[in-house]
Amino acid sequence: MSAKTHEHKIRNISENQFEAFINYLNWEVSPPRHDYGVDYWGEVFANGDPTGDIFRVQLKGTETIATYTLKTQNDLYYDVPIVRLREWLNNPVPVYFILWDVGHSVGYWLHIQNHIYEKLEKHPEWLDQEKKGQTRRIHIPAMNVIQVGHSTEFENDLARHIAKIRDGKEVNAWIETIRGISWSDMREQLRQIQNIEDIEYVVHSERLAAIEIALKAQPQNVDLWTERAELQYEQLQFGLAVEAINQAYKLDPSSHKVLSLRGCILCDYARNQNDEPKHLFVEAIENFQQSSSPITAASYHYNIGNCYAGLGNHQKAVEEYDLALADAPPPEFAALIWKNRGTSFFNLGDHDDEKSNYLNAIELASDLCEAYFSMATTLVHFHDYEAAEAVMEKGIEFVPKHPRLQASANYLLAYTKWKLEKDTEALPLVNQVLETLPHNKNAYYLKAHVLMALWRQDNSYIEDAKRFFGTWVLADPTIVLAKGELHLIYKASGELEQARKVITEALADSDDVPAMMFYDYAMMLKEDGKIDEAIENLHKAASIADNHSNEHQLGHL
Repeated sequence: MSAKTHEHKIRNISENQFEAFINYLNWEVSPPRHDYGVDYWGEVFANGDPTGDIFRVQLKGTETIATYTLKTQNDLYYDVPIVRLREWLNNPVPVYFILWDVGHSVGYWLHIQNHIYEKLEKHPEWLDQEKKGQTRRIHIPAMNVIQVGHSTEFENDLARHIAKIRDGKEVNAWIETIRGISWSDMREQLRQIQNIEDIEYVVHSERLAAIEIALKAQPQNVDLWTERAELQYEQLQFGLAVEAINQAYKLDPSSHKVLSLRGCILCDYARNQNDEPKHLFVEAIENFQQSSSPITAASYHYNIGNCYAGLGNHQKAVEEYDLALADAPPPEFAALIWKNRGTSFFNLGDHDDEKSNYLNAIELASDLCEAYFSMATTLVHFHDYEAAEAVMEKGIEFVPKHPRLQASANYLLAYTKWKLEKDTEALPLVNQVLETLPHNKNAYYLKAHVLMALWRQDNSYIEDAKRFFGTWVLADPTIVLAKGELHLIYKASGELEQARKVITEALADSDDVPAMMFYDYAMMLKEDGKIDEAIENLHKAASIADNHSNEHQLGHL
């Protein structure tokens, strides 16, 4: 078979499998036109009736999904011509890029416009083209899985983006009415908009909705950019807050208010990045020092202390926190300073002072959830899980109604309960985390360990465990833990052919497998009468871990 013929065969299989998925949803797609991969126009149907909600899909089929798997992380990638990316970015409907694995009848999806916007935010030149045919690499989350029977995340994502387009049309009608008028008059007109809280135009509050609309009309208004940054900072949207405050800084780099707010935002943004970019802490300190805005000495030294903590200079951070406390700040602010001071003592290894700082914080502000969580984290660090659970149970009632904060709290409590073998209590908590943060790997592994314990204790959890580990294997075939567990689940539920298939694929795909998998495979080979191969696999199991069962079976064979 020629390469071209084989390519057409893979394309046809991917089309058939994707269309079967669309039929499962009871939606419709137009026949593909083969200009670049496959180009579908789709329409969402509800209860058999068309909704008028249109989307577009670019489908690429492959039989070697591992070719597109990033080595440093388990996500997927694809190289796309810049001319196509530009076309998709300007498309008026949601566009989804789907990489389809024909071997497992599963697709990996990416909302392409969002991905491009994120790339352009970090690298404005990302779509610049120096020569014809130039490409850019897109990254597809391995957890973005679709297949017959598994579509909820995809449906929800599409619904969100369709809602934004629908609401955006309503917002655009207001832009012309407010262009060029004063901010105070603009506020008055915006109050007349009905149901503004329903506008999903990158907003989370009525004020932010008003600002987003106003910026369309007055993009050079420094006060609007500053207020947007402040609101997004309050809502812990640090990346968006940095973007907004940098716009304000470009418009007026000498504004004391902008400098002070920019220092706060840069500091907290850097603290929430995995790699903690140190230069941002230095830049934040410079902003605080350049600003002479009327903030208190307590606020100034608290902010400087946070920057030094981010730089890893915790002794200097403690000195700044002491200066902040010496200014006699209000109790709630003092509590926050004590809490951060305690965290610096943790990093200095002085856990007695650390604990007393957290208790001081709680005494001043009994609803400061951060103090409870910091104390619980330290207790977990020292394996005092019962005490950590008690602290978390108290602190979790004070968590603000912010999804990411609630997810962080639920994760810590779920982890603590898992360590205490309270798996039935841990499972709903970790499920809540994954509803908010579906790609959080720590939560995903925690759920795996919770389910591993539960299905062994109670057969009613076997189906849940089978779905979870089965989806994980589809999303990332390299995870040996998931394959090993799925093999044991199939074996326990009497699905021996499925168990055999999983273990055979696991041993073929990876060298890093546990001894038990070699042992189980050897027992299968023994049943098949393949004694020499069974002995070879028992020797492999023995080379990984000593086990009486290995020795007994080797002796028997």
